[in-house]
Amino acid sequence: MEAKKTLEAARHCFVTIARNRKQGSYVVPAEQSQPVVKVEQLLSSLRKRFDDVHAEVRKRSEEVARYKESIRQADSAEHQVTNDKARIHQLEKDTVRQRNLTLQSRLKSLGLELREERGALEQRLVEWQQSIVNDAAAAALSASSGKWRRMLCVEKLIANSLQKTSVENVEKWQYKEDIFQKIREATGMADVMEIVNKFLNRDLENQKLKLLAEEAEKKLEVKNEDKQL
Repeated sequence: MEAKKTLEAARHCFVTIARNRKQGSYVVPAEQSQPVVKVEQLLSSLRKRFDDVHAEVRKRSEEVARYKESIRQADSAEHQVTNDKARIHQLEKDTVRQRNLTLQSRLKSLGLELREERGALEQRLVEWQQSIVNDAAAAALSASSGKWRRMLCVEKLIANSLQKTSVENVEKWQYKEDIFQKIREATGMADVMEIVNKFLNRDLENQKLKLLAEEAEKKLEVKNEDKQL
C-alpha cells in the first residue's frame, strides 16, 4: 500500500516537472521531489530483492544439479557392479566347467592305464607260468644233472619273484578300486563325476553366499547414508 502511494506521488511529481518545463521552469518544489527519492529507494530495494531471489534460485538449481549427478553416478556404479557380478559368475562357471573336464579326462586316463597295466601283468604272469612249466618239463628229462637242477631252482625263484610283483601291482589296483567304492557308499552316488561335481559345487555355493553377504552389507550402508542425508 505504501509503495502504491509512493508511486502515485512520483507520477504526480513527473507530471508537475513536465508542466513546469513547458512553462520554461525547471525548478522542482522540495515537497514534490521527495516521492522521487522514495521511488529510487523502492527501485533499489526491489533490485536488491531481485538479486537475492536470483542468487537463491541459482543456488537451488546447483543443488538440484548436484543431486541429479549423484543419482546418475549411483545408478552408473550399481550398473557397473551388476556387470562385474555377471562377469564373475560367468568366469566361475567357466572355471568349474574346465576343472570338471580336466578331472574327467584324468579319471578316464587313470582308469585306462589301470586296465592296461592289469592286463599286461596278467599276460606276463601267464607267460611266466607257462615258461616255468616248460622249463620244469625239460628239467625233468635230465633230473640227474646237477646243473639243470640248479637252473630249475633259479627259474623258480625268478618266477616266484615276478609272481609276487604282479600280485602286488594287482593289489594296488584293487586298493584304488576299493577307495572309489567307499566314496560311492559314503556319498550315495554311483558316478565318480557326480562326486567330483558335488565337492566343486560346494566351493561355488560358499562363494555365492559370500557375494550375497557383501551385497547385503553394501545395501545397508547405502540405506544408512540415505537416512543421514
